[in-house]
Amino acid sequence: MKIAVIGPESGIIPFRAIGADTYAVGEKPDEIVREVLGRDYGIVFITEDTINRLEDRKIIMETEINVVPIPGVGGETGFGRERIRELIKRAVGVDLGGEK
Repeated sequence: MKIAVIGPESGIIPFRAIGADTYAVGEKPDEIVREVLGRDYGIVFITEDTINRLEDRKIIMETEINVVPIPGVGGETGFGRERIRELIKRAVGVDLGGEK
C-alpha cells in the first residue's frame, strides 16, 4: 500500500524514513492536496494545520482514499478529533463524543 504525507516540510521529513511519499505545502495547499488525492495512494496523512488552510475542505471529505489528519509541528488543532466524532455519529446515529 502506498502512503503519502502532506504538510509543512519540517513536519513531514520523518515520514520519509518509513518510505512514505512526502509533499511539502506552500502558500496554497489546495493544489498539492488535489494532486495527491488524484494519485493511487492507499492512505494519505495530512497535518491538521494544512487542513485548516484549505480553501475547500470538501476535497478531503469526498475522496475514496483514506485521509487521516495528524497533528502538525504546532500541535493538535482538534480537526482530527472532530472528524472522527462526525464519522461515528454518521455510522451509529448517536454523538458519542458528548457535548461540545
